Amino acid sequence: MKRFPNKSLFFHAALFLFHPAVVAQTIHLRDSLESVIVTATRTNSDHYVKPGLTKLGETDFSRGAALLGTPDIIKTLHTLPGTASGAEIFSGLFVRGGDGSDNLYLLDGVPLYQVSHLGGLFSSFNTDAVSGLNFYTGGFPAKYGGRLSSVVDVTTKEGDYEHYHGVFSMGLIDGRVRLEGPIVKNKISFAVSARRTWLDLIAAPALKLYNKKNKKDLSEDYQFSDINARIDFRLSDKDKLSFHYYTGGDKLLYDEKRNASNHQKAFESTSETEMAFKCGNSLYSASYRHNTDDGLLIKITGYCSDNRSDMAYDYYVKAVSDGIESLEKINEGNFGRVTDFGATAQASYYTGSGHDLNAGATLVWHKYNPSRTFVKSNGGEDQKQSFALPYDGSEWAVYASDAFQLGGFVMADLGLRYSGYSADGTDYSALEPRMTLSADLSRNISLTLAYSKMAQYSHLVAASFLDLPTNLWMPSTAEVGPMMSDLYSAGICYRPGSSWFMDIQGYYKHMSNLLYYDGVDSVFPPIERWNDSFSRGTGRAYGAECQMEYRSASISAALYYTLS
Repeated sequence: MKRFPNKSLFFHAALFLFHPAVVAQTIHLRDSLESVIVTATRTNSDHYVKPGLTKLGETDFSRGAALLGTPDIIKTLHTLPGTASGAEIFSGLFVRGGDGSDNLYLLDGVPLYQVSHLGGLFSSFNTDAVSGLNFYTGGFPAKYGGRLSSVVDVTTKEGDYEHYHGVFSMGLIDGRVRLEGPIVKNKISFAVSARRTWLDLIAAPALKLYNKKNKKDLSEDYQFSDINARIDFRLSDKDKLSFHYYTGGDKLLYDEKRNASNHQKAFESTSETEMAFKCGNSLYSASYRHNTDDGLLIKITGYCSDNRSDMAYDYYVKAVSDGIESLEKINEGNFGRVTDFGATAQASYYTGSGHDLNAGATLVWHKYNPSRTFVKSNGGEDQKQSFALPYDGSEWAVYASDAFQLGGFVMADLGLRYSGYSADGTDYSALEPRMTLSADLSRNISLTLAYSKMAQYSHLVAASFLDLPTNLWMPSTAEVGPMMSDLYSAGICYRPGSSWFMDIQGYYKHMSNLLYYDGVDSVFPPIERWNDSFSRGTGRAYGAECQMEYRSASISAALYYTLS
């Protein structure tokens, strides 16, 4: 039996934070040639209540919310207290007074800018590839930053190191496949998950019948897809190297031709409307992990995250009236792209004397490349407009935190994050303290307190609440500064029995330098004057969130209520 440091026991015990029963877990690890078994038992005394944190695993996704037979992570989060979708069936995420652009989405530790398909009907996370997620609505650890309202930290599954296997599943609008297995047994594994809609295959015969019945000339092709892949190398029982890849996006082609004529008035016209858009994300990352027998864990990650959106609209009309011909053409294009090159380094160390220390640093180079074109021709002189506003920005942060026990019944997690941002010749910085406290009043009752200060340096320029390919991400500049928030929360947790869990949380959030888009009512937000298209002000959000859960071997039920 190989001995592991106390940090392993602490970590595995913390995994049972939201399980209502007193449980024991046996975990079989394959990191070494010999058999390794670690057993952790959770006591009734709950020192590890984390206010604002919800952990979800594979079983939660499979029994969670689904649209047209497709499980969806974001819609599962919609069922939790304090969250809303903004509009029915859409996958927007509005948390504690947020507007949807202030949520940090991480895939294996790498940020994603766009996390939805079909205008927000489906999220970009393929549940076949996901092993679990941590969802924070408050009490943010010091390692997270860059957004105001929530953190959705998603982790994908490793491939099997011993056996090849896969799964294929079908929904009403998409199909999914996953393959995994060893490349070198017990040393190198791979995992590939893919998902694609077949809306285009379903729509093709229906559109053909529509054109025939109504004598139309209409064509349409829409599809979305995702691919997740990773390769993991076990360099030793203490070292691991992982490579991650993700790509996903939407594509739409629309073309409609129309003819009209009136022989009595000697009039005839031909027109055509074309629209095309494509948008999505690509992600590449490599991470190295090293752990020691004395409780030290080091992780270093380098990544590239690319978000792009491209939308074009063409309109053509040719008319002949009384022998006089007229011609008009309009072309509009909107292109947005954000590319991040980043590196993170983090270390955690359990001292053995009750202190769990965490520290790290991040550095990200942002490249913003928005542009817009407009061309109008009516047979005479063309009208042309073209705008491009590229920005380069850099964002950095350093942080440290310590989780420790005060006396015999209070657990404290104190952290400090210092972040900075530079773009367009302007520098910003912010000191972001974090604090969570959990106190056991009795065997079954715990009180929690939390405070978090957050800074957001990137802004979403959107003319609609929908996640459209016309939306643009822009940096903080001399005219538009970073948004800030202070979030306070307090709650009480009650466990009257092994199967019951009750929690009531109250919160108050103050936000400064909020940006609200009040520009022209157009699908395409104005790039050339985006700095002047916002109203600026302060905001506040407050409310109460209640949840009651019951779980047994055969029954799982939950009741949530939010007043905000």
